[in-house]
Amino acid sequence: MALGAFVVLAAVREGHAHGAVSMEADQCKLKVDSYFMHFTGYQPQSSRAEFCEDIPEVGRTIIVLDFVDESLRDIPVSVKLARDDGVQRMEMTDTSSSILYIPPRKYPNGTIKIEVNFEKAGRYVGMVAIEGRGQSVANFPFDVGRGWSLIRLLAWCLVIVSGAVGTFLWARRRYSIGRELSSANHRQRRVASMKRFVLVLMAVLIGTTSAVLAHAHLIRSTPQDGSEISVPIDPMVLYFTEALEQRLINVALSRDNKSVSGLSQPVLSGNGRIVNVSLPHLSAGLYTVSWSVVSIDGHRTEGKFEFLYREP
Repeated sequence: MALGAFVVLAAVREGHAHGAVSMEADQCKLKVDSYFMHFTGYQPQSSRAEFCEDIPEVGRTIIVLDFVDESLRDIPVSVKLARDDGVQRMEMTDTSSSILYIPPRKYPNGTIKIEVNFEKAGRYVGMVAIEGRGQSVANFPFDVGRGWSLIRLLAWCLVIVSGAVGTFLWARRRYSIGRELSSANHRQRRVASMKRFVLVLMAVLIGTTSAVLAHAHLIRSTPQDGSEISVPIDPMVLYFTEALEQRLINVALSRDNKSVSGLSQPVLSGNGRIVNVSLPHLSAGLYTVSWSVVSIDGHRTEGKFEFLYREP
């Protein structure tokens, strides 16, 4: 999944205590002991950009952890987010520095969704613990409120363009001193050409930003792209960045380039951004899911992903 130049993917840092956040195939992967989770975060109130580690703005933030290893669904997992107070080793308990603590519990659907409100910019630490034979903890530090939002980026682009145009006009005026001035009509044509250039450039910048914000992009899915599963999925779930038109959702399933029938009609949930589709009984094989959707403002997007199903 790509969101063009506005997708934010943070730099990789090493974790501590048997864990780390890393990048693989444009997705963030969190390692806890020998287990892996996909890490995705976004701030819908400020932009549609995804981030891997650092959080660009303060405010409401949604973080989703998807289990790569199915065996994790039967193991208690706990999560903690805390301010980095300089303590070398943090305890996996609810302390005064915690802004979020989720005690150990099992997640049969293989997904942990966290919603938190960061009120202050600064340095924070995330912790994920697996309560198996002993406790394995992954620590990953991250910054909040030190990134670039789309609006801020657009504002800086306009400032740079305005500065460049101003510099050009100033240099042209100085160059013209002492020379014979052109006719009034010629000067007017030059000024009109410059105005058209500035207007076109601003339209391109604004149009590009609007296109990124308006299109519905697939954030993630259950099953995930490239995953291997051995338990039936019911329903299959697709998560999008924008609300969708119910009647214009198309989801198809194929195996070995042959269409698979028996899918239910797509059902919307989650403020119109989540698509649920019940699947028929599947036999072992590599499946391709093809989808096309239209956001409520009329923009169409499409894509596909694959998963491997092995019969239990």
